[in-house]
Amino acid sequence: MAARGHYEIRGRYEDCWMLPQAIIHVFDTKPGKITLELEIPAWLPFKFPLSIKAVKDNEEIAVLHASKPGYRKLRIPVREPGFIELSANQSFVPNEALGLSRDTRQICYRVRNDTWGSKNKSGILSRLWRRADRRKST
Repeated sequence: MAARGHYEIRGRYEDCWMLPQAIIHVFDTKPGKITLELEIPAWLPFKFPLSIKAVKDNEEIAVLHASKPGYRKLRIPVREPGFIELSANQSFVPNEALGLSRDTRQICYRVRNDTWGSKNKSGILSRLWRRADRRKST
């Protein structure tokens, strides 16, 4: 579990590996965004693309489709306190998939860093929120 004051990530191990199903518990009442800096190593036994989704109240608010290994950023807009579900479409158990260690965790990608941003100079969050509001009203 990693806490940053504005939010807490549940489902991330101390070595940064993530469970395929994880939660971000948002405490902050002000709108902002959470940026997850991800690592998808080339040696993972995945068939690409790897998809990682962020869902709040049954609505997809961010998605990443990684067509190949590497470093990516997942930017998650935050409008209010609550729970954001993170899910990956693939995972593996190192001991079973690679046979190189005794690691029996089910993992899928690494979150190398996470940051909170409350300002949005480009207006992207505002556009995403307006788009989401239009979908809800139809």
